[in-house]
Amino acid sequence: TKNEVDLDKLFEKEKHLRPEEVQVIRFLTEKQGTAFEAELYGKLNLPRTTTWRLLKRLEKMEIVNIQKSRRQNIVSIQKKYMKK
Repeated sequence: TKNEVDLDKLFEKEKHLRPEEVQVIRFLTEKQGTAFEAELYGKLNLPRTTTWRLLKRLEKMEIVNIQKSRRQNIVSIQKKYMKK
């Protein structure tokens, strides 16, 4: 089975998301819940620092995990929002 994000559950619980946060979540959903941070810069057309703050905010809200992998960060939707 491929990983699927449970968007209904996520958006139901997190009603206060900003448009760019929703954009990140939708992009991660297209990528089966995981993407490199660099891919997100490219997709969002935002400065790196803006994107980083946005990701840190989503991490604080416990929506994503940010994992260091060599010299890249991997951003993934938390397991609780993945379809079983």
